This record gives sequence, C-alpha cells and structure tokens, in this order.
Amino acid sequence: MSDDAYLPQYIKLRDFKSPGMPTQRAFQIFLSKALMLLQRDKEKDEDAISSDRLHRTPDADLDIIVPAPAFGPLPQVMDEKLSGWLQNTESNNTIKVIVLPPCDENDVMKSWAEANRLECLAPPSHQAILSGKATLPEIQFGTPLVIPRLEAWMIRTYYGLNLIKELLPAIENSERKIVIGCNIYAWEFLRKAISAASFLPDPMTFQAFSSDQLRDWFHALHSTSEMQHIKLCHQHSAQDVFAEDKEEDRHYFKILAATSSGIPWVAWHLWRNSLLTQNDDTEVDDVDDAEQTDNGENETASIDDVHQQTLWVAALQEFSLPTSDKGLALLVLHAILIHNQITAEHLVQVLPDIRPLNAVPLLKRAGIITQKQGVLSCKPQAYPAIREGLAASGFPLGVI
Repeated sequence: MSDDAYLPQYIKLRDFKSPGMPTQRAFQIFLSKALMLLQRDKEKDEDAISSDRLHRTPDADLDIIVPAPAFGPLPQVMDEKLSGWLQNTESNNTIKVIVLPPCDENDVMKSWAEANRLECLAPPSHQAILSGKATLPEIQFGTPLVIPRLEAWMIRTYYGLNLIKELLPAIENSERKIVIGCNIYAWEFLRKAISAASFLPDPMTFQAFSSDQLRDWFHALHSTSEMQHIKLCHQHSAQDVFAEDKEEDRHYFKILAATSSGIPWVAWHLWRNSLLTQNDDTEVDDVDDAEQTDNGENETASIDDVHQQTLWVAALQEFSLPTSDKGLALLVLHAILIHNQITAEHLVQVLPDIRPLNAVPLLKRAGIITQKQGVLSCKPQAYPAIREGLAASGFPLGVI
C-alpha cells in the first residue's frame, strides 16, 4: 500500500459524489449485511465470541490503535493542493473556500493552518455578535489568512447575520490570500439567506472516502501503532479484519463507508466504537485460532494467547432518534449543525419557540448530542441517523 493510497480527492463541491442518499444507503447496507450473514452461515452458525463476553475497549488503548485526529489525511491533501497557490504571489485568485461535512470535533482547518504557521481569524462569541459589540478586524492587507469556520461569524437571527454581512465583502475586497472553511449546513443556509456564493468562488471539498480507503487508513493506523501485535478479528468469525482477499472484510468496510457517507471523522468514531475487548473472567469458545506455519502445518494458539492478543470487531453501532417529540428534536439538530456548536441559551434564540428545547435532554440520553461546558454539539457517530431523520422530514441538507 502506497503512502497516499487512502488520500481523498480534492474536488469542486458540485462534483461531490455521495455513497448514496438515505434510501440508497439503506439498500446498500441491507445488501452488504445480507451478504455478510450468508458468508457467516457458511463459516459458523454462531458468533466466535458472544457479546456478553465483551466490553468497550478503554480509551487509552483506542488512542494507540486508532489515534486522533479523526480527520486523518485531509491536511496532507490540503498541503498538496494549496501550498503552491499560497506561495504564488502573482496569482489573481486570492480566495479558496472549502466546504466540509458537519461534526468536525478536531477542527481540521484550524489544525492545518497552525501546522503551516498561517494566521487564523479568531471569531467573536455568539453573545458579542447578538449584542452588536463584535467588530470586524482589518483584513485588507497582510500575509495569507485562514478563517477556519465561517459559520462562527454568525448566529441565525435577524441581527445575528449583520457581522457576516460585513465580513463577506471585506473578504472579497481583500488583497490577502484567504482560505475559508465552512460546514455544509451553514454554507447552504448562508448561500440562500445572504447570497454568500455571490461574494466567494465556487467551493471545494473532499470526495467521500471509499471502503478501500477507509480500510487502508485504519490498517495504516493499526500497523504503525505500539499495539500492532494485537489482532483485530471479526466477532462472529474470528477472521482477521485486515486479511487479504476476504469477502467478509470487504463487506464490513462497505457497510462502514455507506453508513458514514465516507466522512472520515464519522467513520473514525464508528470504527473505534466497534473495537471490543474480552472480559477478564471469560474464556473464548469456538474461536478458529489456527495459524499456518511456514511449512503449511496448522499451529493452534493457546486460549490465553488469543485473549491477550485480540480485539473483537463488532457490528457497527446504530443510533436512533427519539420517537417522542421527533419533529422538535429535528429542529434542534438542524440548528446545532448549522452553528457547529451552540449554547442552550442561544439555541432558543434561533428556534421558532421554546418547545424544541424539551428535546435536548432526550437527545442527550439517546447519545445523539453532547454538552460540554454548556455548549451543545452533535456526536459524529450519530450523524448518519441525524441526516436520515432530517432528509425524511424535508430539511435542507446539501450534498454531504
């Protein structure tokens, strides 16, 4: 596998090809699961190790096997595509817009800018925007500038858009080179609400990760980690997840790609959540741990060796939106996605009334959103369920 085997393409947003809209994705997932079940029936009637003998792998171990950041190789792609442009002082093209999927917890644009020692434009707080105290800094002249999150310069109220209405023409008229990041939900809103696309060039994005790219990425993370000696085996067959030419392996990563829509941080969280550890007080039954020696003879590993050297890859975690107050929950989720993160105090100001706030505790208990230091955000691993719910109810989504 070459070093760039899992690098996604850098493309125009309008050329983005999703692994499938919700109904197509559901069919793809159903088909792949069916094929996997057929494969399992050929090999074994039962799981190699039952779920009640497994528990979630500690974060300390996961941080070694599947280390952060969850955006993976995207900064490398940005280096390749933007470095020459940044250094070209004669280019008349001074603005680049990169539209990203939502739920980016690690802030890929800011991380890339800091790694390249580029100036980042720090946004004001939502409170400062709403109170009218936020002012626009001078960006007319200077070295290249990065605005990691365009959505951080607005809040979805009448007066909450005033600052970004000043920012967009300032960007257009600046003589600096400016790289702008924006999540797809905010971009679709700003494009329609204040004609953001008339101030900025056609946005770029990254093509969705394919099943092979996800496999190669996670294989690379594991094979270069301090725990590369630990096997990753399918729970129901005990087959090595990264074994070459395994039909079951290909189906697993097809399901992962389809479920995550090829979004790296969504796939990263789903993958980590699927790696389980065997309970200390259990033994492994029905595990086909026979290994081939160099001369072709079977050599059976001990139970203790399997216990210590294996993490079990379970089926992908599935999320469901709360059934009660679902319409209110969708209003909350759509508002959070547009702003990336928002406090409950400011959330009520972007909603039609206070009723949707009743859905916040339900969404937290369902593992759909999280709240840290009073700030609400959507969990990346729950985004497939969120997007499917929004699409089914006719909310504007964009292509990612």
